[in-house]
Amino acid sequence: MGVVAAMKALLGDTPDVNAAAKDGNRALHRAALSGHVEASKALLGARADIEAATNDGCRALHPAAQNGHAGVVELPREMG
Repeated sequence: MGVVAAMKALLGDTPDVNAAAKDGNRALHRAALSGHVEASKALLGARADIEAATNDGCRALHPAAQNGHAGVVELPREMG
């Protein structure tokens, strides 16, 4: 089972997709930063908060855009 498939299976158990680490990073932040389009899409589909910010005010799409991950940056528009 691939990483995205495993993540989707876990999302089926309705975990808190907006749970934050001590620094405020959430699963969506990590997926977006790494440019993982399918993982980001799955998290957004599970109602990850795209406006959630880390402790230093960084939202998930900021590092995705800075690192040239256009596929992740365009997801909110594509998903409506």
